[in-house]
Amino acid sequence: MTLLIQEVPVTSAPIELLLLADPSEDKIRSYLSGSKCFVASRGAVVVGACVVQPRGTDTYELMSIAVHPAHQKS
Repeated sequence: MTLLIQEVPVTSAPIELLLLADPSEDKIRSYLSGSKCFVASRGAVVVGACVVQPRGTDTYELMSIAVHPAHQKS
């Protein structure tokens, strides 16, 4: 099955998946504002996510990245 990567609204960010990379939900929510969220999915299953925040012209900081354990190393 093809891997699809797409931007989603930060209000739809998969918090439970992002908690694998950063165990503080409060911290995740603090940097979601003003960020962009991307998810990787296979069919209807979200297997990965990342959050990036703009830091200047053509510059972004990777705030969080996580891959579901069942899909790591595959």
